[in-house]
Amino acid sequence: PSMTSAAPAPCFSFKVGGAGDVLCVDCVRDEAFEQLGARVAAGGDAGVVVFDARTQQQVFRQDAAWFGSADDEDPDPVTSVRVSPSVAHGGALLYCTTGQSVHVVDTRLDGGQARVHTFTDCCRDEINEVVIDASGQYAAACDDQGEVCVLDLARRRPYKVLRDHHTNFCSSVAFRGWLRDDGRNDDGAGGIDGAGGAGAATAASDAAAGGGQWVAGPIPSAVQRQQQQQQLLTGGFDSKLMHWSLNSTKLKPWQRFDMNELDVDDDTDDDDASAQGTAGINPPWVHSVSVSRDGELAAAGLGDYSVALFRLGAKRSTDRCAALLTRGHTHSVSQVLFTAAHRPTLVSGGNDARICLWDVQTSPVFSVAKGPMTTIHHGSKINWLACSPQLLFVADQTHDITAYPMTAGALSPDT
Repeated sequence: PSMTSAAPAPCFSFKVGGAGDVLCVDCVRDEAFEQLGARVAAGGDAGVVVFDARTQQQVFRQDAAWFGSADDEDPDPVTSVRVSPSVAHGGALLYCTTGQSVHVVDTRLDGGQARVHTFTDCCRDEINEVVIDASGQYAAACDDQGEVCVLDLARRRPYKVLRDHHTNFCSSVAFRGWLRDDGRNDDGAGGIDGAGGAGAATAASDAAAGGGQWVAGPIPSAVQRQQQQQQLLTGGFDSKLMHWSLNSTKLKPWQRFDMNELDVDDDTDDDDASAQGTAGINPPWVHSVSVSRDGELAAAGLGDYSVALFRLGAKRSTDRCAALLTRGHTHSVSQVLFTAAHRPTLVSGGNDARICLWDVQTSPVFSVAKGPMTTIHHGSKINWLACSPQLLFVADQTHDITAYPMTAGALSPDT
């Protein structure tokens, strides 16, 4: 990869191997990353592989055919992978999607025993993304029918289905809350095997210890976190971003944002469009959705080369775009990701092979710079991004996972 003067060089690249692209990558993104073994999972045409980011050694691998497919000669790729955030699982539990199914994989087991459960055909079309809530109790998978299936992992059954609102592919899904009850990311719920484990400390004691707290704003209360964990954001190729509450008896969006009709609070200046040059050629399809650590902001990576930020308020009157970032990319934004930083730093990746770091602040007042703090010219189209507090992991159209350094929530200029 080539870099601007302020951009970092990669720390290392891990060779996934096999044929085809690496389509997805994931890791535990908060301070529990090291505690849970610094494991990074990658999936794609060749199946799934897990490696230790500290040693860069492979710890688990299975090819795509291992998951089962109607066509053994051309098995379905792993389109999305998640590492369980639950401390109870020690970073060993994966959730992988192939076709219309979600597979639960325990990397501590051998052979066929490692696939401990499959939610077979839980979606009606190919799954684009699966996410796990902070408790490890629920998963949500979105598909090409525009539907989202929410799974009860402990009871091993579908929980709710969100349908009849997206009119095209549902490309991305995110739970609103991802903080642990101790201020890091885990409330002690059990996940697929029901094993519990209470958080080690309260938010107050964790803040006193200087760990886990996002210092740019207060940690949400236990009640707020519980409410946020029952909320979903979905984005689709109908250019809609929708905010859902799973507690509602009527499953309809609580907030609905139309990318074609954005009412922007912090409007961009006139030269933003000229800086972009070709902005607006593609429709503003929502390719990726991410939520800030405090649950107050949602980011959407759009097909018209921009990133839109939205406030997730309690009233429908807040259905406005907080800011539209147009100066970073020259092609569709395929990925957006809020980091576990000490302020809500946002990373975006695009089909232009660029990775941009944005300085976004919500406390005491919302602010965001018009242009990115740092731009990396990665050299290959970005398929997926994941980050720990120390490292940013990039899946692209090569057979490798590339790791870039992160320091205090910002990409470091030094390596």
